[in-house]
Amino acid sequence: MMARLRHWMTRLDRRALALVIPSLLLVPTAIGLSGWSLSESVTASSWWQESIRILDQLSATNRHLNQAQMYWIDANRTGRTEDWRQGYAAIIRVQEYLNYLGDLTRESPTQQARLADLRGPVADLRARTNPDDSPNLSLQELRDRLQGIERILADWEQSQAMVLLRRQEEAVQQSRFAFRMVVATGGLAGLISLGAGVLLLRELAARRRAEDELRRNQDELDSQVRERTDQLGNAVDSLRAILDTAADAIITFDGEFQIASFNPAAERLFGKSLQQVQATDIRRLLPQLFEEGSLSRFIASAHANGSTVLSLNRETVAFAPSGERFPVDVALGMNARGQVPLYTVIVRDIRERKRSESRIREQASLLDLVHEAVLVRSIDDHILYWNLGAQRLYGWTAEEALGQHVRDLHQVDDDILPSAQAAFLERGEWSGELVQRTKAGTPIIVQSHWTLIRDESGQPQSKIVINIDITERKKLESRSLRSQRLESIGIIAGGIAHDLNNVLTPILMSIRLLQKDRPGVDKAALLKTAQASVERGSQMVRQLLSFAGGIEGQRVAVETSRVLDEVLSLIQHTLAKGIRIHTRLQPSLWTVMGDPTQLAQVLMNLCVNARDAMGNEGEMTITGENILLSDPPLLGVQPGPFVRITVEDTGMGMTAEVVERIFDPFFTTKEFGRGTGLGLSTAMGIVKSHGGGINVYSEPGRGTRMTVYLPANPDAVRSLGLPIVQPIRPGQGELILVVDDEALIRSTAQATLEGQGYRVRTAVDGSVAIQILQQTPSVRLVLLDMMMPGMDGPATLREIRRLTPHLPVILASGLRLTGSNAELVPTIAQRFLQKPYTDEEMLRAVGETLTVVAVNPE
Repeated sequence: MMARLRHWMTRLDRRALALVIPSLLLVPTAIGLSGWSLSESVTASSWWQESIRILDQLSATNRHLNQAQMYWIDANRTGRTEDWRQGYAAIIRVQEYLNYLGDLTRESPTQQARLADLRGPVADLRARTNPDDSPNLSLQELRDRLQGIERILADWEQSQAMVLLRRQEEAVQQSRFAFRMVVATGGLAGLISLGAGVLLLRELAARRRAEDELRRNQDELDSQVRERTDQLGNAVDSLRAILDTAADAIITFDGEFQIASFNPAAERLFGKSLQQVQATDIRRLLPQLFEEGSLSRFIASAHANGSTVLSLNRETVAFAPSGERFPVDVALGMNARGQVPLYTVIVRDIRERKRSESRIREQASLLDLVHEAVLVRSIDDHILYWNLGAQRLYGWTAEEALGQHVRDLHQVDDDILPSAQAAFLERGEWSGELVQRTKAGTPIIVQSHWTLIRDESGQPQSKIVINIDITERKKLESRSLRSQRLESIGIIAGGIAHDLNNVLTPILMSIRLLQKDRPGVDKAALLKTAQASVERGSQMVRQLLSFAGGIEGQRVAVETSRVLDEVLSLIQHTLAKGIRIHTRLQPSLWTVMGDPTQLAQVLMNLCVNARDAMGNEGEMTITGENILLSDPPLLGVQPGPFVRITVEDTGMGMTAEVVERIFDPFFTTKEFGRGTGLGLSTAMGIVKSHGGGINVYSEPGRGTRMTVYLPANPDAVRSLGLPIVQPIRPGQGELILVVDDEALIRSTAQATLEGQGYRVRTAVDGSVAIQILQQTPSVRLVLLDMMMPGMDGPATLREIRRLTPHLPVILASGLRLTGSNAELVPTIAQRFLQKPYTDEEMLRAVGETLTVVAVNPE
């Protein structure tokens, strides 16, 4: 104060000093009042500073108390020990500030009483939150104790602030009185009192600013605490909502196995409320989980490994209030990050799942009893289930098959698989015949049925496949087909024998006339008649060979119109003169993926039945048309494009009872010895194996109409143009070896080839042919008959290939090559000539073969 006064005095100018000095004369008068004013000002300033220090200590105490609260909130949320320690350190600092407040308020009994109210709760809070003694206060208890301490501090701060305000007003009144004394006396003492008042006012203003700043900091800290508290409250509310809506029972308990929380799902599962089970032993509900100290061993093992968050999952047994034991899945977790470990167990009732698993096992055992192979495959054809029937059929056990792709097990590449997979995904099911293999590599034929399984969202998930071994049945069908074909051949042969006699008659008559060489006979006309008869006979023989030598099982793109033409050509030879055939075939009939021999057998059987129903006279109408079916009239036939073939007769017709049985094996209405009863049943089996069906309509006395539906492929590429005929290549002196046991064939072939410019050697059998080849290496081509006595065609061909691997060979035979023999021809020879062949056919085959060899010598 005196230093400030001196500083103030040095700033006075001389004129001010001249005015002040005379006032010194009044010092005796004002000294008493000035002394009193100065004394009061000094006393007020000292008390003010003491009050400000008290407020500072209270504010610091409140600030560290808030810090402790925030640390403990985080400790309860995260379980970190460090947060407990930080909160505990803040409480220690609170106690230090309280001790300092005790020194400041030693002379005030009222404030000492307030201090005593604070020391007790703070000391208890410190004792209960010591991190070295395992804090045992819940978050709610912490909040209640801290709020009590905060209320005492707030009351104290408010009371101290009110006292400061009253003393501030008193100081202002004293300053005003001192100013009046200075004015009244004009003495230096008044000026001194005034200076003290001014200094006091400045000190008051500074303290008020500090108090405002402190209050703003306190408000900001309170806002942060409220925000953190709200966040924690929201998190607690969210957690409570999750627990309340969870479908599984969620239970927490402490290290003494005492239940702390019990969500609504747990109440429903165990039939008890939280109030009934709180602080009870959880081992009463889940005894098997904790038997023989298994949980303790689990925890000790985890701690030994340094784990802080533990988990255990297992299936166990729980007890209902009625004493019933029921299976549950439990997930046990321990949070060891806090000082007090807490355990959470999630319990899921699996009674329904166990019942479902039991039903599945029963169903699986039933599936193992069935003879058929039952598989479950994923959409990409990996095996998910494999029953004993599949093991018996294929040879692989379930352990070997599960997880494997069908391509690596029993599936064989088949042209039908892509279209089958597309149809399956589109319609949700598919059935048909497939060629597969066993573990031993044996090929088998199965009737396969696929059913699509979808997931909850409707997306394809898997497929159930049922496969039935029909290998033996197909063999029986094949034998039955051969029997049917032989029966048909017998019928056709009778008709052809008659027609062949008609063909041979003009030939014989023409030859006799030519031999007699009578004048006026048109020799050219006779030769033309003989040639036409020979060509007609040759065509009939070829048709018979084609029908008799067909091979079953080959699925190719079949031109339906061509099959119909061949069947019509054959059936005409078997009809009585009084039966007329009418055909109505749509141009460009669609192709059918199937077996041409089997399809011809179907149509032949239907035509033969129509013929037999009419006797010696009537009309047979055969129609063929393309049709799109959206609602097929037959059971088991899928919508799509079809070729519809109808065979209709004007015969005796059938009753409804007979119609129902006509496709039964061995059922026939023909007299004994005229039919086996297998024709129509075989036809139905063939058509169904092609994905089609047969519809029958008949009335007694009004005839019968058989309609065949065959799935078609409208997009198949067809060749509509006629082949371009190239001129026959003339010979250039090449040496040709003709090998045939028929002398007439050798001589006519030699004459024809020499007339075209070739040189010719002939051999009666294979051994002679080999000798000629060894002696005459200049031979350029061999025309070899396949059927010869002694060394036949195949043996001769093998020897030729050994001697001269690249020598061109043309094979000839009166029999139609079928099966593996037909497939072998392109690999062992250049051409095949079907006897009887014409001179043009022979010359064209020889010329084209030599041309190709000239371009590609090897």
